[in-house]
Amino acid sequence: MTDLDQKFEERVKAWGKDNPWFTNPETDLELEMAIDAANLHTQITEAHGVPTTEQGVNLYLGLIDAGIRKAYPEYDWKNK
Repeated sequence: MTDLDQKFEERVKAWGKDNPWFTNPETDLELEMAIDAANLHTQITEAHGVPTTEQGVNLYLGLIDAGIRKAYPEYDWKNK
């Protein structure tokens, strides 16, 4: 594993801790969101590959966040 791969993995793990709906869904809605986030990951990485720069990782995670927040405006984002 390269340093960049390790940084990517660390950032994704940190993102997961900040988004427990993804790492530990507790409701049907959170499970649906987690599945959709995984699908977004597949779409992004198939279209653009795994990010190879810190800026790319930030963009990747931003795309996941934006996609999920847009798809699930009813979720209580303020308290998560």
